[in-house]
Amino acid sequence: MDTTQMKRLVSRARSNYWVVLVVRSLAVAFIVATVAFSILRLAPGDPVATILGDQATPEAVARLRSQLGLDGNLLQQYLAFIGGLFQGDLGVSVTSRVPVVTIIVNSIGPTLALIAVSSVIGFLVSVPLGLFLALRPRSVLTKSVNFVSTLSLSTPGFYLGLLALMLFAVALGIAPVAGYDPSFPGMLRYLWLPALVVCGQLIPVLSRVFRTSVQRTLGEEFTEAAIVRGIPRWRYYVHYLVRPSLAPTIALLGYVAGQLLSSAVMIEMVFGFPGIGTQLVRAVSTRDYPTVQGIVLVFGVFVVLITALSEAVSTRIDHRIGRETP
Repeated sequence: MDTTQMKRLVSRARSNYWVVLVVRSLAVAFIVATVAFSILRLAPGDPVATILGDQATPEAVARLRSQLGLDGNLLQQYLAFIGGLFQGDLGVSVTSRVPVVTIIVNSIGPTLALIAVSSVIGFLVSVPLGLFLALRPRSVLTKSVNFVSTLSLSTPGFYLGLLALMLFAVALGIAPVAGYDPSFPGMLRYLWLPALVVCGQLIPVLSRVFRTSVQRTLGEEFTEAAIVRGIPRWRYYVHYLVRPSLAPTIALLGYVAGQLLSSAVMIEMVFGFPGIGTQLVRAVSTRDYPTVQGIVLVFGVFVVLITALSEAVSTRIDHRIGRETP
């Protein structure tokens, strides 16, 4: 097989990879939308009666049923729901009478900022830490880091948040107890402590994955050839150890960043953060089903997008991934 045929095969494999990735992402997004649609329909009892109470008049029940899209057969309801999604219509909040899209837009900013800051800090700390753990597996510092990582992973996030509040906000007074400032860089004053708590469980996972990837890279022939050629040490670390080992860590970071939306609910409640997690808890407690449905849909779509993006970046860094079908 000549070089031209080899390039064609590689190009075809990469094209197949991107097609499968897009189709898979669209399929998962469709499933997420179906699950969000089912929230109102699978709620115990009659959601309209639950919201309005037993004293509601038939006219009020019929009006609210129409507003929630619960009139008509199931297929008609589903088609109307999907059509509303394409028009950016997620319904209206039952309690505040505000469009669900407006609620999500006004509350998702702090949550995304928290996830972004936590992911950046976690990545920047995990890469050098994982590299050190891989190159010095028997050192006392490595054993200490492993012990602290295990302790951090076994401690619930809300407990770490409470401890951080007591230490940094109450005892030392160097962090606010609650609140948020949407302006930059004022938001960093409110973000660094909850981001630190999130990183307490993010860094141990990312650093261990990167350490394992580096150890696997050390066994590759091209790393041994680089040592024999006597290339500069910094080039050896950056181009021959770090870059080939980044793909699994970035893929995991994308998955974890999506899961941080779930933990954001707990972190926001502990720190009094006005994010989308707080809105979700409030909507659940008031039985605001349209808001719950919209937030769940946004959560699912965000996970799909960030996972697909992380896989795309991983493929860009390590082209060997694109030669395999996911």
